[in-house]
Amino acid sequence: MAPNPMNREAEARREGAWWRVYALPLACLALMCGATAYLAYASYKSTHPQPHTVIIIPSNWSLRAANKSITVGGQVPGGVYSDLLAANVLSEGDLYYRYNDLNYRWVSKENWTYSSVLNVDADVLSYTRVVLVFEGLDTAAEVFINDMSVGKSTNMFARYVFDVKNHLKASSDNTIDIWFESPVEYATRQYNIQSANYVVPPKCLPSDYNGECHANHIRKMQSSFSWDWGPAFPNSGVWKNWKLKAWNSLIVSDILFSAVPTSPLPSVPDHNFKPGWNVTVKVWCDAAVASGEVLGSFTITLGDISTTKHRVTAQVSNYEALLEFNLVFSENLVDLWWPNGYGAQPLYKLTAYWENENQTENSTKVVKVGFRTVELNQDYVDLNDTSKGRHYRVYVNNVFMFMKGSNWIPAHILPEMVTPEYTRYLLQAAADVHMNCLRVWGGGIYETDVFYEIADELGILLWEDLMFACSMYPVNQAFLDTVKKEIVTQVRRLQHHPSILLWASNNENEVALRDNWYGTAFNFNQYKEDYITLYVDTIRPLVLELDDSRSYVVSSPSNGIKSENDGYISQKPGDTLYGDVHYYNYISNAWVGDQTPIPRFSSEYGFQSWPSFITMRDVTIEEDWNRESPLMYHRQHHPLGQPELAVQIGIHMHMPAQDGSLKAYQDYLYLSQIHQAVAIKVETEIYRRWMSEINEKGEGYTSGALYWQLDDIWQGASWASIEYGGRWKMLHYYVKKMFSPVIIISSFIENENVVELYVVNEWFQNMTNATVVVSLHRYDTLGAVKTVNKSVHVVRLMFTPYEDQPDSLWSWVNLSVFINKAELLQCVSCQGFDLWPFLLMLSRSFLSLNVPLPPIQRKAAASSLVATLSMDDDLDQVTLCKEGLYDVKDVCFLTYKLLNSVGVLVTPENYRLLGEPKDAYILHASVQTGDITGPIATPQSNWSFNVSVKTDTVALFVWLETELPGVFSDNGFLMAQEEAQVYFYAVKKITVEDLKSSLTVKSLTDTYQKVYPFATFPENPDIHPNDIRNVVFA
Repeated sequence: MAPNPMNREAEARREGAWWRVYALPLACLALMCGATAYLAYASYKSTHPQPHTVIIIPSNWSLRAANKSITVGGQVPGGVYSDLLAANVLSEGDLYYRYNDLNYRWVSKENWTYSSVLNVDADVLSYTRVVLVFEGLDTAAEVFINDMSVGKSTNMFARYVFDVKNHLKASSDNTIDIWFESPVEYATRQYNIQSANYVVPPKCLPSDYNGECHANHIRKMQSSFSWDWGPAFPNSGVWKNWKLKAWNSLIVSDILFSAVPTSPLPSVPDHNFKPGWNVTVKVWCDAAVASGEVLGSFTITLGDISTTKHRVTAQVSNYEALLEFNLVFSENLVDLWWPNGYGAQPLYKLTAYWENENQTENSTKVVKVGFRTVELNQDYVDLNDTSKGRHYRVYVNNVFMFMKGSNWIPAHILPEMVTPEYTRYLLQAAADVHMNCLRVWGGGIYETDVFYEIADELGILLWEDLMFACSMYPVNQAFLDTVKKEIVTQVRRLQHHPSILLWASNNENEVALRDNWYGTAFNFNQYKEDYITLYVDTIRPLVLELDDSRSYVVSSPSNGIKSENDGYISQKPGDTLYGDVHYYNYISNAWVGDQTPIPRFSSEYGFQSWPSFITMRDVTIEEDWNRESPLMYHRQHHPLGQPELAVQIGIHMHMPAQDGSLKAYQDYLYLSQIHQAVAIKVETEIYRRWMSEINEKGEGYTSGALYWQLDDIWQGASWASIEYGGRWKMLHYYVKKMFSPVIIISSFIENENVVELYVVNEWFQNMTNATVVVSLHRYDTLGAVKTVNKSVHVVRLMFTPYEDQPDSLWSWVNLSVFINKAELLQCVSCQGFDLWPFLLMLSRSFLSLNVPLPPIQRKAAASSLVATLSMDDDLDQVTLCKEGLYDVKDVCFLTYKLLNSVGVLVTPENYRLLGEPKDAYILHASVQTGDITGPIATPQSNWSFNVSVKTDTVALFVWLETELPGVFSDNGFLMAQEEAQVYFYAVKKITVEDLKSSLTVKSLTDTYQKVYPFATFPENPDIHPNDIRNVVFA
């Protein structure tokens, strides 16, 4: 077809060259629009301030080995291991697969370089200052721009600002190279340099760790060189964000926030109480000039509540400026922030907006803050007898709170692998089981911003260790200088978070020095001097200068103020009358707990277990599925861990036969989790039972229980309650009960054959006409054989706390009053003052009163004895539990619970096994899942399913398991009735059929062999697996 000269547009389009038709008019139009836009932009720029220029370098990075034998694409932020894994250079599978921690170790012994190019235009170079800001370089690194060195890093936890203006050119091909020295080689070199003077131990880790040496000589995640619960993957890389910045005046870098109420806070949560606040906001800025003055204004905004503008003259020193603003908020403007379980967690956006004097440049930073007070109280327990020691109690908003929680370790050996979603999942799992505190352990990392933000949202207080653990550390000037940089970086970054409870400078280093863990006794004075130089003379003043709103604890465990008075190294760190303790005992009977100390605060305690087979299966093969396999010993980093765990299981249960079967392996994993769950349950209940009284030695007033540990770093033996990947162990289900706000617990006095029942009550209300229900059960019979009901009144009376003053007629005291029908009303620690008229009149109401008393200490009572029962006189154990040659304690067990005045359960039902399960007169239970209904929407999940569980006899430690992601409402429980109802909370949409097809259930007797001498057990129940006497005398 010939072209149509009358329709040039149509023909041009058809021929594919339409743009030529309109090229000239389009060009003219473009020039006109461009000129107009430029004039408008110039006018706007002259009248509107501009933010400083920030250029984030694109992700087109390369990674190469020093010898150039390997070159792959790189991710920044990221790390060498993850990049090599993504490029399939690490071709033997996942990092955690079998022995890959050893197979891939070569990576940490190489030097690596990340490279990219930077497009910089002339406008950027026109700014007064141009810098590279690295929030985290891991670790020994040197940065080059256009082949010129611009700065070095020696600390994973420090923020680095490198001036680069004179090294850049207005070009699109500026090269940037970041060279990383092998962390293993760097640490070894630093150790050798130090050793020329004297050795700073430990020289190396125990061989069981399969790790690398000298982590204490590099400021890096200490556990990346391995620990007794994790592998060694000493990584390198740009592990946090980084930017190129250019500006002329100031850039806001950090906001510090503190608030003091203008009126006393009540000693019980009152969510209608909204005091006024004196607020201090400190704004740290990076300056474009090294020193001098910078004029401008700051606008400080708190949500939609307050906005104030301040003209300022910033005094600059060493390229930094600090501006301080004091604000006063009147009453009823903000709500109090509360820890989990005590109220809501309102957070307010705090904005600092900078504008320079001529309004041509601005900078903004926004953080979220909460209004609350926090105190670590270390008053004497008894002012009249100071030998009884000191408290170690946490008060938030003037309310005493028992710290219920765990210890947090890095969720992956490579920090870049941990997603915000997984962080939220783990912290939510802590909040869901009533935790109000986590200890961020000192051998890991200062966690991500997301971690602290989520903790703020969930009301989880954070005991923040500084990253020093289980070592002596050098104190040469270079080391001290990098530590100072680290502390400044982290305290400035984290200080505004309401979740931060306190700062603790190290993990176990005081006790390690005093008890000669690393052979320091021969030169004790030298190492003590180093200890004080680092933690007391260097770190402590820095922390307190930046944040005087919180306590600073020199070590954990420590005797607190007593350690300080003893010259910072007590003769007995971890004294039960002071501070906090770490307690581990793998020899005694942990299910009895008679060796458990009664400390002021237990910040570490625990027992090991193995993950489920579902978790272990991902990184193992069939030949590994034996508890004595080389792989199992390779994954057991705790010295003597395997024999210790076998002994612990064997005290209570039958170890599975070593027949090489998959069932024996799965049973072993299951039994390890049973032992761990019950052992930590018993120990935790002891700590909570002693929260409100002391014994004749002065032990007691326990105020915190943080078990070791919450999360896992890989699939191996550990103390965690949540497996790597997020699956709950049996322990985590037990934590949900043992940390409930109100629990009932028992203490067995063997020589008197009586059981004492205690109620731990964290509710700020009375429980009148409550009923303690204690049931005696036989192992061979469903249902109780005898039940005793005890009517009790549990009344919590709270008198408003007040700081003791010698000349004051007022003092603040918390009272807990327990009324039993057979007993008189009793007052705790009234010191001779007769409160009977007040209490008699007000015993059935919730009190918060100012009471004129002689000056005494404030104290909180939330645990008290409510019933004492004789096993024979009250429960008739001697008759009802008689069975052949069995001891009565092996025939029966107890359950107990607390009901309120209308018969509603207010505590989780609890149990006490009077003997060991391996000796129990227990039948083989056939536990099955019955009907499954759902899904329905619940607060826990939009896909919640009700699961019926049925048994034909008493079943111990009933364990439900599915490969589907989600958790059960209860697990690892005892069944003394025919049927139980349990919910499964799925994390994604599933059907009843999905759940039914994947669900399995087992109980303790499923781990027993079903064939015994002379007859099978089902055929002859008189021949019982748990008592050889029945075999001998059959």
